[in-house]
Amino acid sequence: YKDLIDPVALLRKQRNSTALGSFWPYASNEKHEDFCFSEEIIRNYSEVMSISQPLVSEQICSAYKFYKHKKILDLGGGQATFAINLAKKYPNLKISVFDLPQVSKIAGEKICNSGFESQIKVYQGSFLRDPIPKGYDLITLIRVLYDHPDKNLKVILASAKKSLQTSGKLLIAEPMAGE
Repeated sequence: YKDLIDPVALLRKQRNSTALGSFWPYASNEKHEDFCFSEEIIRNYSEVMSISQPLVSEQICSAYKFYKHKKILDLGGGQATFAINLAKKYPNLKISVFDLPQVSKIAGEKICNSGFESQIKVYQGSFLRDPIPKGYDLITLIRVLYDHPDKNLKVILASAKKSLQTSGKLLIAEPMAGE
């Protein structure tokens, strides 16, 4: 709410940084130097995303038929909240999560605590720089794209397309876009 004290200045971009931007580092980091974020920043951001994920997960699971797939990669999967929810509903799915090393460490802990370590695998990397694992028939981008500038979106989507199987699908879910 500090950012809204002077909304005209905010809209005119008269400030170099915002309070929200300091909490949401991906949104304002044009170079996406994702490995320079402190562990505290990564953990705080990931925790907010994870806390709000169950409602989004339920909506996505009720709107899409995941049983049609065998191997799913949750790109930018954070703390694996969505992957764990999928594993609970679809015990035959093989699921992987791909995210930054700092976030993947947290995901690994959450997966072990959930008991789904035999069903969910974690990959570390940046989807802007590193190759995305291949061999999946579905890649999900759940609440990922709205966090990034357009030039990064092109890289993310191109990387996802390159790593998908020929008949694979890409599922994009952005709650800000409506149903």
